[in-house]
Amino acid sequence: MKPLLYLKSGAIYKLKDILSEINPKKIFLVTGKNSYRSSNVNEPVNSILKEYSFTQYYDFDTNPNSKDVKKAFEYFKRENYDLIIAIGGGSVLDMAKIIKFSIINNLPFIDFKEKSTSEKYINIPLIAIPTTAGSGSEATQFAVLYINGVKHSIEDRHILPEIAIIDPNLTHSLPARLTAISGMDALCQAIESFWSVNSNNESKKYARDAIKFILTNIEKAVNQPSPAVRFAMSEASLLAGKAINISKTTAPHALSYYMTSKLGIPHGHAVSLTLGQFFIFNNDVSENDVADNRGVAYVRNNLNELFKCMDIENAPGAAALISTIMTNIGLQTKLTELVPEEEINLDAMIENINYERLTNNPRKITKQQCKRILNKIV
Repeated sequence: MKPLLYLKSGAIYKLKDILSEINPKKIFLVTGKNSYRSSNVNEPVNSILKEYSFTQYYDFDTNPNSKDVKKAFEYFKRENYDLIIAIGGGSVLDMAKIIKFSIINNLPFIDFKEKSTSEKYINIPLIAIPTTAGSGSEATQFAVLYINGVKHSIEDRHILPEIAIIDPNLTHSLPARLTAISGMDALCQAIESFWSVNSNNESKKYARDAIKFILTNIEKAVNQPSPAVRFAMSEASLLAGKAINISKTTAPHALSYYMTSKLGIPHGHAVSLTLGQFFIFNNDVSENDVADNRGVAYVRNNLNELFKCMDIENAPGAAALISTIMTNIGLQTKLTELVPEEEINLDAMIENINYERLTNNPRKITKQQCKRILNKIV
């Protein structure tokens, strides 16, 4: 069953009709600690929810971990909640999806296997309402969880939100830096989806449209935001999410998680640091290291399609474009501009690569090659 998606300025008010139809007895509302209060979403949502019994839950870290999930699971089980609403950025939406995963699998603590598929499905609907334009989590069946500082992916069709309300007006209060970071997250997802070994015509259509929207609007969204630009970025985020829900992400994501969990670099920024380098790396694919079953010629033609979509000529041009965009939206392009040099441990980064995501890359990559790429962004 495909989720119901509502993309419209003012779509948040659709929540009233949705709740009237569902008629929940008790709602579990997952939000950020401070973002919900400071954004322009709390007033309309509180007005709608005042007619219902609900509990607001925000007792978890920015990067959800197994202790957070255990705590949330125990909290949830104390009451008979029959609906989950998640309002916030990607981490908030992911946390709600992980809570649902733990409930439908009856896991009082996180003892899951990656790619676990729930055998006993308990129907607890999830409504996702993003307040950033970047993660696309409202359109995916994935969620990120950190266990002992190591990133794990949960994949289950049951955690794809049944309903997503994408109201670009909710992003109007985003500060410039968060707009930049979330926008780059969406761009990385779309580009990685396009060259992923799992891509197909449908995912490439979503990715292509997302890329065009982002390249046209991201600098305006950060530096001169307007309602039309915010709308375009919200739509791009949704499209990028729909793309990776089919294809999954690749090498730039695989190398980013240590940067976020150990160095504190926000996810979208961390992913974008190596994106340009992977244009060059993937463009040098050969018969000896091609990972895509469709072959070297397909990968090269696919990259040429991507260059055309981005209105550039080649891989170095793509890398230069990514660097220029990051600079223009105020994002540093080197690790040493973000953390002290003595905290940068490339060997530790290599040992903490997410190999599942790495295998989605169209060109096989060794640890030594990963280290060379990381050296270029130091």
